[in-house]
Amino acid sequence: MGLSPKKKEEIVTRVMSYIREGESHCSQIHRRVLENQEYERGYQWSKGDTERQALRERPAIPQNSILKIINAVANREMVNRFEPRVYGRSESDSGIAQVLDASGKWQRDQAETEHEESMAFRSAVASGFGCMHKWFDGGVWGGEGQIKDEEIPIWNMLWPLRARKMDLVDRRWHVFGKIISIPEAEYAFGDKPDARKWFNRVGKERVSYRGTVDEGIRSNARAFSAFSWQEIKDGFWYNLAEDQVFIVEAEWIDTKKVWRCAKPVWFDDAMSLSLGETESFEFQLETPQGPQPVQVTADMLSQPMPDGSSFLKTIFSKAPLRCLRTRLRLPSLRSPTRN
Repeated sequence: MGLSPKKKEEIVTRVMSYIREGESHCSQIHRRVLENQEYERGYQWSKGDTERQALRERPAIPQNSILKIINAVANREMVNRFEPRVYGRSESDSGIAQVLDASGKWQRDQAETEHEESMAFRSAVASGFGCMHKWFDGGVWGGEGQIKDEEIPIWNMLWPLRARKMDLVDRRWHVFGKIISIPEAEYAFGDKPDARKWFNRVGKERVSYRGTVDEGIRSNARAFSAFSWQEIKDGFWYNLAEDQVFIVEAEWIDTKKVWRCAKPVWFDDAMSLSLGETESFEFQLETPQGPQPVQVTADMLSQPMPDGSSFLKTIFSKAPLRCLRTRLRLPSLRSPTRN
């Protein structure tokens, strides 16, 4: 069962609000990371200084040791790498744990995860940001698919301004975007009716854009000239000249209401006893020697305990919290309490 039109519109509105918020502050970080990478690669001379050196017939030779330091720190990470492992909680789980551990290693080997992690850590050392993206590629292994791990540039990512903790673990959403060819996008998403209509419309615009001088279609077909979240924010998602389309993947945390209540383990037995429905019930009384079975009668409920509390309070002391998905179940738990 697909999403309703109202739900689709809600998701699009939400994702566009994330893009607008993220572009407002992440673009500055993207530019700074690009600048750091220029220094790392040796392009530390400004355009004016390079031109002055050329007029003097002198080469603009970079003089820095940034790359050496980055390689030294990144290589240290490769030696002290942390790998996910699976251990059984008991001897009977050892066989299952070994199978899961071997499958995890196999997945990491197939996806070249260690290499991608090293590249992400190297980016973090160079500019302060390294990003890994885990996704499922359904077009490999004869259509069976495979879990992929890849290092992606930080300028492909957007995140909320309020996320401040390490690894952005306190973020409530993030958006990942990339440019792919329109035929590739059609192969991946063209089986949906709405997507098929969109690709058909883009195909007509592609023909009109290349073969006629229809200014209306040409203006509608305008898209990004280079990677820019600003143009995506303005609504330009595809480029007919290059047959490219920009796609995004968004994840967010929804607010979930959970109703919690505490109901004593022996509540129903105590209520039945107080209402005269039963004559007694067996209760496990905690003593220094361990739990002891006690046959509880109605006249024992009001008797005091050695510490001064009532026996009824002792019975109700063990009351684990329960999570309810809906508050409709609360009246059924609350009405016996009023009685």
